[in-house]
Amino acid sequence: ETIKVTIGIPVYNGAKFIKETLDSVASQSYTGIKVLIIDDCSTDDSVKIIQNWLIGKGERYKLILNSNNLGLLKCSNIILSQAKTTYFQLLGHDDIIYPNKIEDEVKLLESTDDTVAMVYCNMHVIDILGNKISSSFFERAEYFGKPPDGNIYNELIKGNFINASSVLCKTNFMVTLGGYDENLF
Repeated sequence: ETIKVTIGIPVYNGAKFIKETLDSVASQSYTGIKVLIIDDCSTDDSVKIIQNWLIGKGERYKLILNSNNLGLLKCSNIILSQAKTTYFQLLGHDDIIYPNKIEDEVKLLESTDDTVAMVYCNMHVIDILGNKISSSFFERAEYFGKPPDGNIYNELIKGNFINASSVLCKTNFMVTLGGYDENLF
């Protein structure tokens, strides 16, 4: 099978949640995925949990261990630089994705023209026990209308209603834009 999607997971002290995150990635209905996990010098048991989880998972999963703490954006760019796939997904170490997320978004991107850079979706906001604490991310971001499609720049100027973990993008757009701006916090 062709690997078309890279899911990148930057981790820093994610021991409480990383196993659930990895389980949700492994449970995807779309199987053309490689996973790059980068640990940014965690001081908890993150690395041990990840290494144990990776046993028997195969070559599609790779763990990168930083020797210095570099921060989220630098780690995201390291992952992006190794993503040689058509599509790219960054996922927080404490996020869980539904089983059809990647499959649905790949189908959507493959049905678009070359000017579409990304797709995104709504999310449930959950607490540390996995209980929903908000009916949707759009509402939590105080965006109550139907999210726009097409060129959404003007709507984003008013306020961000897109959660990064909901985005699947065409990797070449991210690379052309220079990746993540490491000057941002």
